[in-house]
Amino acid sequence: MQLFKFIACVGLIWTVASAAQSATVETHVAIQGKTLIYDGPLSAEANTRAAELLKLSGQVDTLKINSRGGEIGLGMDLGNLVYDHQLNVEVGCIAFLHVPIMFSLRAK
Repeated sequence: MQLFKFIACVGLIWTVASAAQSATVETHVAIQGKTLIYDGPLSAEANTRAAELLKLSGQVDTLKINSRGGEIGLGMDLGNLVYDHQLNVEVGCIAFLHVPIMFSLRAK
């Protein structure tokens, strides 16, 4: 039970820290070849940009994400994009809040 409380506290602290980071760091979203690059904290603007780029380019097959996380709802939205476009995912920096994205992955 103590371990669970510890993990919950770490997750809460990480969430607060990620929210503070997302207010000060801009996220870079772009396409390189067949890869959608998502670099920075999760944000509604970055998710919208990712969705627009996926619509414009029918050749993207991979999401490469390097993020410290963000709001859980934004992670769910990004996870839905991954699922809807059947993207492979490369993770550069793993964050507690990438769990929704991970659940959207397809088995290989």
